[in-house]
Amino acid sequence: MATHDTRVIGDYLSVVVLGPLDQPLFRQITDEMLEICEKKDLHKVVIDVSAAAGTFNNEDKIEFAKYASAKLKDIIFKYAYVYPHHLLNYSSQQVASGRGLSARAYYTVEDAIKWMEAE
Repeated sequence: MATHDTRVIGDYLSVVVLGPLDQPLFRQITDEMLEICEKKDLHKVVIDVSAAAGTFNNEDKIEFAKYASAKLKDIIFKYAYVYPHHLLNYSSQQVASGRGLSARAYYTVEDAIKWMEAE
């Protein structure tokens, strides 16, 4: 069973997913992100799935991007996601950006945070 840890760090929301990530869980996590960001007036999110189990194919990642964009584009100014090297490609970043969500893909949380902190 997958778990996720959600924390507010400074001016952004950090989510770390451990265990198998699937579409229903991603939607649940995204809905929680939206709720927390609205309550705490946050506009930046880093989601780290580098330790998540399972394999995400391109279709999964594109569906993740579509759902996140639809839910978050009006409140989130920066959305960074961290994938392991072997799973990262930029198709989901392009889908999210094309749907109005400023999203970037990274290999490390450190690089994602640098982008979060840049103006």
